[in-house]
Amino acid sequence: MNTRFSYLYSDASNYKKHHEIVLAGTLRELDLCEFLRDGEFFIPHEIDLPELQDKPLTLDDHIWHTFGAVEPTTEDPTDQRRAKEFLRAWKRAAALDWNEVATMRRLGFL
Repeated sequence: MNTRFSYLYSDASNYKKHHEIVLAGTLRELDLCEFLRDGEFFIPHEIDLPELQDKPLTLDDHIWHTFGAVEPTTEDPTDQRRAKEFLRAWKRAAALDWNEVATMRRLGFL
């Protein structure tokens, strides 16, 4: 069994963009929830996922993406990492407070 992970970006004008990956192995939503900012936000770049903001960035943009869902699937993996490796990346990113300031600098918000 594999795991489908989905997430969403929504700017201040409520323009939305979705993305998903399939990881080898199993992962539960509960495994990731404790590492989300305010129970729902994260920065994809910090866990080697694409950021979904359109370029160039506008005044409506920000750095945070929203956790979507974690679901079991029989689909083939689309990401090279196993579910356990993906979870380790979340733990590292959360321990660094999602590198919020570095991300804001990298994207030109600071």
